[in-house]
Amino acid sequence: MSTINYRPEIDGLRAISVLGVLFYHAEMGFPGGYIGVDVFFVISGFLITSIIIKGLNNDSFCFKEFWTRRIKRILPAVSVMMLTVLMAAFIILDPESLIDFCKSAFAQSTMWSNFYFCNASSGYFSPDTELMPLLHTWSLSVEEQFYLFLPLILYFLFKKAKQHTITILSVIACISFILSIIITRTDQPQSFYLLHTRAWELLAGSLLALSANRIRLNSVAAELVSAVGMLLVITPMFLLNASSLFPGLNALPPVAGAVLFIAGTRSHQTIFGRLASLRPIVFIGLISYSLYLWHWPLFAFARHIFIEPDQPVIKLVLLLLSIVLATLSWKYVETPFRRNTLLKTQTDTIKFGIITTLATLLIISVPVFGKGFPQRFKNLSVFLADMENHGKSYRSKSGKGVLIGDTQKSGTDFVLWGDSHGMAIAETVDRLAAEHGLKGRAFLNHGSIPVINLDRCDGARNIREYNRKVYDNIIESGTSNLILVARWTSYLDNTFVRDDKILKPNLQNAKNSLQRQLPPMIKSFNEKGIHVYIVKQVPESNEKEPAKRFFIRARFPALNPETNDRYSITLKEHEEKEAPFNDIVSILPGNELLSLIDPSAAFFNNAEHRLEMYAERSYYRDENHLTEYGVEKFIAPLVEDLFLQIKAR
Repeated sequence: MSTINYRPEIDGLRAISVLGVLFYHAEMGFPGGYIGVDVFFVISGFLITSIIIKGLNNDSFCFKEFWTRRIKRILPAVSVMMLTVLMAAFIILDPESLIDFCKSAFAQSTMWSNFYFCNASSGYFSPDTELMPLLHTWSLSVEEQFYLFLPLILYFLFKKAKQHTITILSVIACISFILSIIITRTDQPQSFYLLHTRAWELLAGSLLALSANRIRLNSVAAELVSAVGMLLVITPMFLLNASSLFPGLNALPPVAGAVLFIAGTRSHQTIFGRLASLRPIVFIGLISYSLYLWHWPLFAFARHIFIEPDQPVIKLVLLLLSIVLATLSWKYVETPFRRNTLLKTQTDTIKFGIITTLATLLIISVPVFGKGFPQRFKNLSVFLADMENHGKSYRSKSGKGVLIGDTQKSGTDFVLWGDSHGMAIAETVDRLAAEHGLKGRAFLNHGSIPVINLDRCDGARNIREYNRKVYDNIIESGTSNLILVARWTSYLDNTFVRDDKILKPNLQNAKNSLQRQLPPMIKSFNEKGIHVYIVKQVPESNEKEPAKRFFIRARFPALNPETNDRYSITLKEHEEKEAPFNDIVSILPGNELLSLIDPSAAFFNNAEHRLEMYAERSYYRDENHLTEYGVEKFIAPLVEDLFLQIKAR
């Protein structure tokens, strides 16, 4: 197999690319650093195509040799990384996360992790991907898939239509680019992860390799081209961010920049070429593959073991550790395999590839069949229940309701109508109702305020139609008791509601709309003899994931020392947030068929007079939903009293 001349400035370009990715993931001033992967694609396309066409021109190209060289370049380092990360995953990850990790490891081992992550996440930039240790392997799969097809295509073209090779590849690249633009707007995850919308980036490098001998630049032109190229590579790292529509058109500048830089430095020592060839920069380029492999699992695991992984000292340690591991991997894994000191023949390489892949698949299958080995953790089910108390089984999307309590009993003693806050307490309400011999029906749905004649300003759900169905079903049920539970304030200061679509989404319009619709609805229920219980909102904390924080601290106490985060907002802060809704309920006409239940006092009944987040377990799942433990402590006594009132009537 033919080789090509070594160009240190290309390793320098690799260094800039991988550092952009590193600093982006570390959130250290490169909001668009993820475009480093696009530059990698161009470099890969250029180098691989250069090797293939040199072999084809010399009649020395061999598919077997080409693919065995790819095996030696890619497989050893990624296998060592994956097996090491698997051992860490077994210690760190909860059962469900461990199983998901093994599935992603299977996908990487079989070269389709880009498809896996396209389906396993809501997008590369979504928060859920930050906890996936092998997310970064999507780009390896794209390159591996490209390496399968490119030599076949080039071999065919060189044999059948050599003079049209550049034209045909240009057409394929243009089609891929157009698809990238279109699909990025309609299905960004697919466009980001999959080969058909990324091929143009790799083919840009291929086309440069095919036309390199035709490009003639004088020294001045080379300086200008390489400078513009470097500018187009670096600038998007600062101008783009996670909210940018990507790839599509936004991927064009870094791809074009990489092509221009490689072209401009081909036959002249330009200023930017010399800078990229400095030994420290070239060294980072040499270890860039291993650095890319190792950095992301470290950052992902940090989010599993640290409550506050974004502390500067943690980020710095992770970056340094990434460089150390990458250096060791490059020196003791990549280099020996690439220099044929460990795999001397193509047959040895193929055997190594097969054995390594099968061994990896066998090893990662063990945790899957072991269901994640939940016995590794003490009280795991309790912690997971706290983090996952969504009450999904009580959700009623259609407005028909879910039976709760003593379901064998005739009639309907009460109705529970609400949003996700109602879902959070539904299991406890269900249990207590059964204990009291009461039968109920739950009408619960995410983001649906239990008041008729209102719309969400964001249009996310047709709550007007849903709530009308619920209202009619409540009347038809013949119940004499209605419990309303909701995150009331969110419909006034976040997910605004309105009773007329011409109203603008703001606090005052939302408040006026609710004030116009809540009283007459309650009156209509009261006129039918239905006692309405309005359960005011539980206090909201200022911590997004208290149950997860508690879980992490319980598992890794040495890494997460106790702080004062057990307590959150003050009672005064809660009352200020509740003021708009309190203004509305204060004007409701008092009568014996209307009761207000305020759970907030119990939450602040401590020495700090602040919202208590946890004790032996977390009271909150997120900033506003209670865990089962929190419901039992703060809400169950109120429900108990409420059911006693219902039975006494």
